[in-house]
Order: sequence, then structure tokens, then C-alpha cells
Amino acid sequence: MTLNRRTFLGTGAAVAASLSAPSVLADGHGKPRVVVIGGGAGGATAARYIAKDSQGGVEVTLVEPSRTYFSCFFSNLYIGGFKEIDDLGHT
Repeated sequence: MTLNRRTFLGTGAAVAASLSAPSVLADGHGKPRVVVIGGGAGGATAARYIAKDSQGGVEVTLVEPSRTYFSCFFSNLYIGGFKEIDDLGHT
């Protein structure tokens, strides 16, 4: 058998699935957990809706390296002098 990228990834996925199966199949060991990396528009929206739609059934952790995330939405209003930079920041 030759080792190429496809066999390596397939074998890695199979090993990862078999090693995680006991924790997935175990009953009564707390809530499922989801970790969302990045608190930008996509990450924050994903974390919000996972938490909201699960109605508390999933523990969601959002990881963002900055205390304040500055969105690019409405940045043209900042450039035009209609908004302050603090208006674009989200904590």
C-alpha cells in the first residue's frame, strides 16, 4: 500500500473518529460543547445561533484574541466623519 495524501487523511479521520467515539457515545456526562474560533461577524453569529437554537442544550465558547472586535460594517461612515471609531467596536 502506498501512502499518499488521500490515504493519510482517510486513515487520520478514521483514527480520530474511533478515538472520539467513547466520549460521544457516553451518556450522562454533561452537555455537548462547541468552541467557535474568531469573534468576527461569522463566528459571533454562529455562536449566537448555536446557543439560541439549542435552548441551553449546548455549551458554546467563543474565542477571540482581542477584547474589542472592530467590524468593517459602517466603516464608510467612520471615514466620512459620521461615526466615531468606538461605534465600530464590539466587546
